[in-house]
Amino acid sequence: MWQLELDGQHWRWPQGQWLGISGPSGCGKTQLLTHMACGTKGLLQRGAQTNLLTLPSHKRGLGWAAQSAALWPNQRVHTMLNALAALHQANHWQRDAHELGITPLLQQYTDTLSGGERQRVALLAAVICAKNLLLLDEPVSALDANAAHHVLNAIRHIAAQRELSAILVSHQWQDLAATCHWVYHWQSNSFSTLADAHRAHVLNHPSNACALWPLDGPSLNGQVLVNGQPLDCGPLAPNTLRVRIDAHEVSIAHQQPGPSSIANTLSVTVTGLSHISDTSLIATLDWHGYQLYALITPKAATTLGLAKGLCVYAQFKAHAVNSA
Repeated sequence: MWQLELDGQHWRWPQGQWLGISGPSGCGKTQLLTHMACGTKGLLQRGAQTNLLTLPSHKRGLGWAAQSAALWPNQRVHTMLNALAALHQANHWQRDAHELGITPLLQQYTDTLSGGERQRVALLAAVICAKNLLLLDEPVSALDANAAHHVLNAIRHIAAQRELSAILVSHQWQDLAATCHWVYHWQSNSFSTLADAHRAHVLNHPSNACALWPLDGPSLNGQVLVNGQPLDCGPLAPNTLRVRIDAHEVSIAHQQPGPSSIANTLSVTVTGLSHISDTSLIATLDWHGYQLYALITPKAATTLGLAKGLCVYAQFKAHAVNSA
């Protein structure tokens, strides 16, 4: 178990898991990570081991990818990474470079990299330095959505192989949803599981409602296991931790539909109906403790007689099951 007592924050979260930090700009998130990396007061400790804040910064085993993606100036990328690897006795970093898409950049000078390329290299540098914990401050803000998703999945996979925990600061909910196990809400000074945080997110942004389900294992032959149930899926990004099913992809029926091109049919229970507009509402559906959402019209809800506690069937196509 990790413990943090610093700058008025008191956190605990399990070893090997990711903690996401959500909060407005200027509230102190970056300052807190800076104090973890460089400060000398407070407590940052894994289990009964030494308080890392009593050690010199270079001996804390913290991999810090700062928001600025700072790199060594006027150096070839491979020169910088080789030097860091030698200092931190990190073997096989070239394999991680390939997974992050950095291999084509190794001969370039750091000053010539684009913002997104700098962030990729900064993330690999953080992984090389991390023996204990990754500190990631808006680490993919310069990347487009698809590239950011790929890079975060790659970093999460690398961290999982090494049983590394991470703290991820991001303003983008999709970044937290793709990688984190816990979310700390800075404004309310409260922790929640990712599942609880996602339910709150859906309530605040119903027009973007989607299920967010953890996978039992990797996809195989166009299927994934979720909650022990095989689901047909579309192509998923490598190392996907969770899948997303958007509410507009889900349809509802009273009776189990017959054979069709819609591959996935689940028996669910209606647990809520939330109006979005005069023409749209969100039906919240429970599937063995997993939340699913359907975007439907008020007329459809009336025709189906939808009400809390009603058992119905939810359907969605394979290509509706996407990487989170």
